[in-house]
Amino acid sequence: MRKKRKRAGKILKVILYLFIIFVFLFPIYFMLITGLKTGAEIETQTTFYPHKVNMSNFKQMFNGVWLRCLLNSFKICLLSIALCLPLSFLAAYVFSRIEFVGDTHLYFWLITNRMAPAACFVLPFFAIYNNIGLFDTIWGLTLVYTLFNLPLSIWVTMGFMDVIPKELGEAAFLDGYSVWGYFWKVLIPVMRPGLIAVGLFIWMFSWTEMIFASTLTSVKAKTLPVQLLVAVTRLGYGVDWGMAAAGGIVSIIPGVILVFVARKYLIRGFVPLRRF
Repeated sequence: MRKKRKRAGKILKVILYLFIIFVFLFPIYFMLITGLKTGAEIETQTTFYPHKVNMSNFKQMFNGVWLRCLLNSFKICLLSIALCLPLSFLAAYVFSRIEFVGDTHLYFWLITNRMAPAACFVLPFFAIYNNIGLFDTIWGLTLVYTLFNLPLSIWVTMGFMDVIPKELGEAAFLDGYSVWGYFWKVLIPVMRPGLIAVGLFIWMFSWTEMIFASTLTSVKAKTLPVQLLVAVTRLGYGVDWGMAAAGGIVSIIPGVILVFVARKYLIRGFVPLRRF
C-alpha cells in the first residue's frame, strides 16, 4: 500500500513538473512559430505550427534598424557591467571593511535610492540630458543604468564580501601584498561566483529596461526593447506580429546563453562562499 502511494506521489510530481514546464515554455514556442509564419497566416488563422516556414522576419533582425538596436543593446549592457561592477566592488569593500563616520547612514541612503520607481526620474533625466547633449546617446543611457544598478549591486556584493574572513586580508598584507595585489590575487578569485552573479543581474536589468530607453533615446541609441515596443504599437499601420515575435525570440537568446555558460558560477554565487 505504501509503495502504491509513493508511486502515485511520484507520478503526480512528474505531472506537476511537466505542467509547469509547459506553462513556461509554451509562450516561447508560440512566439517562435509566430516569427516563422507569413503575415497572411498570422492574421487569418491561429495554428500551432507554420504551414510554410518563413525566415524573412528573422533575417530582418540582422539588417537595418533592428541590427542597430541589437548592437546598441549589447554595447550598453557591456558598458554598464564594465562601469557598475568595479564601482560596486570597491564600494562594497569600503562598507564591509572600513568604518567611518556616517557609514551606516550613507549605506542606507544609497540602498533606499533604488526603492524609488524609475518613472520618478524620467523627466528630470530627460531635461538634463537635453541641456548637456546626452540625449539619444549610448553613454547617456549607460550612465543611467549604472546609477540604477549600483545600489542593488553594492548590496549583493557586500553580502558576499561580509562572509569572507577579514583575517584573509590581514594575512595577505602581512605577506607583502598591496591593496590592489590583494584584490587581484586573493579577493576577486574568491568572490568570482558572486561577482558573476552580480554581473548577470546588471545585464538582465540593462537588457530588458524600457522606460529610460524609450524616453532618453530617439534613433541613434535606441535599444532592442524599444524597437519591440515600436513593432507592437504601430497605430494606424497594423501590428507587425511576425517581426515582434522574431524580435522577442532574439532578445531571449543572449540571456539563455549567459545563464547556460555561467550556471555553475550562479549556483555557487547564490550560496555565498560555502568553503568558508
